[in-house]
Amino acid sequence: MKTSCVLAILVCVGLTVSAQDDSQEIMCQLCVGLAEEVQDIVRQDFPLDKVEEEVKETCHMWNVIPKLEQKCLEKFLPIVDEMYDKLNSTSPQKFCEFLELCLED
Repeated sequence: MKTSCVLAILVCVGLTVSAQDDSQEIMCQLCVGLAEEVQDIVRQDFPLDKVEEEVKETCHMWNVIPKLEQKCLEKFLPIVDEMYDKLNSTSPQKFCEFLELCLED
């Protein structure tokens, strides 16, 4: 949880400093950050409802950017099951590429 707070703050600062970043890159960074948080939970064998709780909390921290919290919830809450399953065997970057939120390396 502390990691997600720090991540959210760093993302917000980064967004403020470089407002010219492409929205694709911003969504990629946010997706990878969230996927890393979820992967930590999955690796600790927490139940699925803990993943859903983490997604909600992390998305809520993004409310400092207009409409971003809602976009986050709309994008990630419906796929919590898939996140739980895929992040057992896939890197956060690859998962976000699969969602087409990050460009393939």
